Order: sequence, then C-alpha cells, then structure tokens
Amino acid sequence: MTAAGQISTYPPSPENRPPTEDLLPAARLALYSGRAERAYRLMLLAQPEEGNSTSWLNLCARVYLALDRPMRMADCLASLGASDPRALKMAQAVMQRLGPSPPSSVLTVKPASIPPLDRSVARRVVGIEPAPDGSVYILTENALIRIDRTGQQRSLTPLAKGRDITLDEEGKVVALGERQILWGDAVVPIPAGLDKPVSVAASPEGSLILLDRGARRLYRLDPHGKIQGSVALSLRNPAWVRVDMAGRIYIADKSSEAVHVFRADMSPLRDIDPAAEGHPVRRMEGMEVDFAGDVMLLDGRGRRAVLFSGDGRYLSATGEDARVTAMGWDGLDSVVVLDERSGVVGRIAL
Repeated sequence: MTAAGQISTYPPSPENRPPTEDLLPAARLALYSGRAERAYRLMLLAQPEEGNSTSWLNLCARVYLALDRPMRMADCLASLGASDPRALKMAQAVMQRLGPSPPSSVLTVKPASIPPLDRSVARRVVGIEPAPDGSVYILTENALIRIDRTGQQRSLTPLAKGRDITLDEEGKVVALGERQILWGDAVVPIPAGLDKPVSVAASPEGSLILLDRGARRLYRLDPHGKIQGSVALSLRNPAWVRVDMAGRIYIADKSSEAVHVFRADMSPLRDIDPAAEGHPVRRMEGMEVDFAGDVMLLDGRGRRAVLFSGDGRYLSATGEDARVTAMGWDGLDSVVVLDERSGVVGRIAL
C-alpha cells in the first residue's frame, strides 16, 4: 500500500514508469554502491520495450556478474557482441569456463614477438601489462616504458619509485608511483598524509581504488586525486588491489596468501584460498583479475602463474619451466609474463 492508501504495483504500469534515461544512471549508482539487488530491479524497469540498447545490455552484464549469474551475464554479452567484438569474446570466455570440458591444467607460455629486454632493465621491472595494440608497458623503479612489437622504445615517462601497474577497462595504463598516479595521459596526485600506497586499480564507474599498506586502508579517489571515501582493513599485509567489471574489489594479502573479495561497498563477499584448493601459492608476488573476477596469482617461490575462478576453484597454472617473475593481464585474453633472468617476454593465450 502507498501512503495515500492506494495499491502500488511492481513493476509500475507503462504510463507511471520513470524515464529510462533516469533509471539507467540510478541502476549504475546502485550497482557501484554494492546494492546489486536494487540495481537488478532498476535494470528491469529500464529495459526498453522494443529491443535492447547497448547501454542497457552493458549494465545487464555487470549486474548479473554482481549477482553471480554467469549464464545470464554471458547472454547479455553475446547480445552486445553484434556491435562489440570484445563483448563477444567475453561471452565466449564465460561459456568456456562454464562448459563441461575443464580448462587445460597447464597454461602455456610462448615467446612474444618482442625481443628480450636488456638484463639491466629486466632486473628493475616492477610490473608489466599488455597494451591493446600489441605493445607492452613496463614499469621500473623510476619510469613507465612502452615497448612496441619490434622491441623499440616508444615512450618513457619518469615515475619515481614505481610500485604497481594495471589497465583500466578501456586499456589505458594506470601506474602508481610514490607521489602520483599515471592514468593514460593524465597525472593524478596522491593525497598528502597517506602512509604507504602500494597498489592501485581503476573502478568501472570512473574512480581509482588506492591501497595503503602502511595504514591498512583502502581509499577511493576521483580522477583529480580527491579522496571520496576510505575504509579500514583488518588484513595483516594487504599488497594488491584489483576490480572487476561489476565494481567488486579484490585484495591479495601476503600474510594469508589468499585473496579477499568485497562488494563495491566493501562488505565481505568471499575468500579465494589457494591452500584450501590444494594449490598453495608460496611467497605471493602479484595478482591480476579479469573482467568476470577470475584471479591469477604469481607464486614467487615456484615462479609460476596460477589461475583460479571467481568462486575460488583452481583452474590451471604455468609449468615449472616458465620461470615467471612478473605478469600482466588485460582482463580478457591477453596475458604477458616476464623472466627477469633472461629478459624474455612471453604471452599466455587463454
């Protein structure tokens, strides 16, 4: 009943339905505030009466991911695939993981077309990421470098005390230094007063997620570096943060050697514990997360990359001869790895 005593209906009749252009932003706001169920209800209200718009299908995929409904997510992505080849690849990746045939138990590393890095550079590599055009971003202790397929250096941007590198949804590089974050062509200052920021991720709604290991705190920054909010962490040694396309937050803790998954509002969702799966990661040295929440961890002792599903199941790992010391993932099907001893850059096809 409404306050006036009239009977309300859900969903509302077409003449009482709010404009779609108002519903979609409200649904996105609910999703990225950690209220997936509300986002789902608003998404249904916003569905066009004839056909489905690109913006609605995009939202649909994200909401179903947040609700852990991968089949419906894949349907939305497949519908988007008619105009977006990347969305079609996403749909195929989801279906492959859900199919009756499990992924190969071994992730095969093949040499990339890029010539080996000079050993003096390889020893100083903090992180590596694949660029959309086939080149590679290399973050060292003092610079962000872009190297093309032929091994030619295309750009070098000074960045004091480089600490972490990742990509946003559009493939733009996000690199964390001691005092600033490079985000594509923008330079985002790190707010004063933070203890020791060690990792950064770009959230799909347009903010940056910054992990401060010294204070054991997570910050949300706007594109200009202004703090929008923060939350204390109970983890002993949080080291990396990443975000999936539904805005869920993944934090790797070196003490427990596990990954803790949170909703967008930082309420706990689940833990990914490699040891419980019988595939412990010893001396964790890196984490990457794809669009759907699958997690790849770098086992520092075994020099291998280990892949887990978003719900924590072991999927596959690189072989003992791969000697992986750094890795990067574009969030879909391109993974680059580095062997710092030889300087060889490899690629893993997923």
